[in-house]
Amino acid sequence: VVRDARGARSERMFSFIVKNRSLSGFIFFAVITFLLFRDGFSSYFIADEWFHFTHYFPLVGKPGGFLDAVLSPFFHADALSSGEHITPVASAIFFLNTKFFALNFAPYAFIALLSHAINSFLIFSIVMMYLDRYPKKIAYAILSALFFITAPNSTHVTTGAIPFYGENILSVTFILICIFFFKLAHIKGDKKYLVFSL
Repeated sequence: VVRDARGARSERMFSFIVKNRSLSGFIFFAVITFLLFRDGFSSYFIADEWFHFTHYFPLVGKPGGFLDAVLSPFFHADALSSGEHITPVASAIFFLNTKFFALNFAPYAFIALLSHAINSFLIFSIVMMYLDRYPKKIAYAILSALFFITAPNSTHVTTGAIPFYGENILSVTFILICIFFFKLAHIKGDKKYLVFSL
């Protein structure tokens, strides 16, 4: 009876994985990402982060602090980057991080690693779409995603610059989502996916 119950449970689990390939694929890449870069949780704030905190901590206490954080790159970018960077989305993210996480490094690391895992899964999905009729598409898609996870260009996942995921890692996420929906519009012939791509 116990063996039958275990067999039924295993069968249900296998059936769930087959039916939810996207979920199981994402979990697979997330586990690899978090295992490889788990040392990121023991990192700490360095250099630029402290400079940004001096700008965002006073805004957190203001009623219109969020709006100020989003608009400040347009009107007085000198305060943060001598006018070099105009990044309203990243500024909004850093403001929210400062408000909710303050100086607790672990949530920054978690979101950065989660974003990197999402990006690797998007790479997997895009390669699967482009190699639609190729017999070994799954193997190539997995290899592509694994290469993306471990490639040396993901320094903001593996270094102390994790708190700046809003400027670096998420920009890759948006580019990959754009490519994904653009290809989906081509495959399905539906213009609404072009709108999502934009």
